[in-house]
Amino acid sequence: MQVHQGGKLAPLELDSGRSRSDHLGRSRRRWERTPLDANVQIWSPVAATGLALNISAGGVFVTVSRALREGQVCTLSLEGQPEMARVAWCKRVGTGCIAG
Repeated sequence: MQVHQGGKLAPLELDSGRSRSDHLGRSRRRWERTPLDANVQIWSPVAATGLALNISAGGVFVTVSRALREGQVCTLSLEGQPEMARVAWCKRVGTGCIAG
């Protein structure tokens, strides 16, 4: 998920100078991830709870109790701080989902 303060969301764009495999593979990771263990509460457009597992300049990786749609803009609370985030991807795992 791309997390943005102040309600301003940057457009999602592919880098035309990179191959499709770069975008789909490990080399797409531009930013170092910082491990995190933070509670997440999603308020809209669906109510869900979860845990943020890591964060980088490009976004946050979370486990959540409900599925989110790709491209969906969510209002959430990350350790009590209100944020807006755009869902880049979501995958069902067990009884919940992982998303970024």
